[in-house]
Amino acid sequence: MTKAIFSDWIRNLNVAMMMCNRKVLLLFYNFSGHILDDQNFSNIELLFLPPNTTSKSQPLDAGIINCVKQNYSKLVVKMLDVGKNLNEITLANGIELLCQSWGQVKDTTVINCFKTCEKFE
Repeated sequence: MTKAIFSDWIRNLNVAMMMCNRKVLLLFYNFSGHILDDQNFSNIELLFLPPNTTSKSQPLDAGIINCVKQNYSKLVVKMLDVGKNLNEITLANGIELLCQSWGQVKDTTVINCFKTCEKFE
């Protein structure tokens, strides 16, 4: 996401909200692409979360993504162990490995990540 893409998107959303006669509040983290020079919109209010709160409020960042990455890495190593070259791994193979990696995430991992997030305590 770049500042230009985000700016275009948010302005288009504001026009759509004006046409629907709706007002919305959007929550964002402090990513540089989300910080706009002009943040005054007629039908949208932007609220930025405090810095360094992502892992406390988002279960995926609390450990689920890391677990998927570890599973993925193990699967790639297994492919290399059976003689496959990294250059032989296609996009389709990568997506298949990602699906397998997600399938190996234990229910308890997901539950524990939600429990560690402050908003779920």
